[in-house]
Amino acid sequence: MLIKLAMAVNYTAGGQTGGWDTTTNLQTWASSQSFLVGDNLIFLYAPNHDLLEVSKTDYDSCQASNPIQSYSGGTTTIPLSSPGKKYFICGTLGHCSQGMKVEIDTLAGSASAAASPSANPPASLVTPLVPTPAPESATSSETPASETTSRYCLLHHHLTLHWVILHHPLSFLQLNPLDHFGVGLQLNHLPHQLTKTVSL
Repeated sequence: MLIKLAMAVNYTAGGQTGGWDTTTNLQTWASSQSFLVGDNLIFLYAPNHDLLEVSKTDYDSCQASNPIQSYSGGTTTIPLSSPGKKYFICGTLGHCSQGMKVEIDTLAGSASAAASPSANPPASLVTPLVPTPAPESATSSETPASETTSRYCLLHHHLTLHWVILHHPLSFLQLNPLDHFGVGLQLNHLPHQLTKTVSL
């Protein structure tokens, strides 16, 4: 939490090296300041001077006959309680025309002490990244059961046929009434099928 403090400032008319008199360039001093609502403007002056708050028209013409407020006594504190411009002159004859006048422009920013908690930014929502397992690919080396069964049956058939030929040639000739050329063709064809079946 950040706390911003803006303290009211007391300004002495004319600054530390000047004052409310005819020798100080009061308007140059005022233009270099930043007056805020809540600040105070303090006028210190000699007995031969006074302080008048006047309108803009009377300020420009140094007219002291119709003041808004008049002050005397050597020390006057003017609270800057609202934004806007205020106009001050000295009512002593001839002093306003000699430069004893000042325009004060008060800004709207409050100078009173204030606590300003900083807004905490919302905590960012972080979604944890959960790795997604890769889909298991089907094993290409697996052989379907139907194909395995077919290979087994064909191999069994060929082995049985070879056993019959080797051990019972006469039975084979009786079961397969082919001529000798045909039997030779049949026998030459079997090893090729068997070899092809085993290699799959």
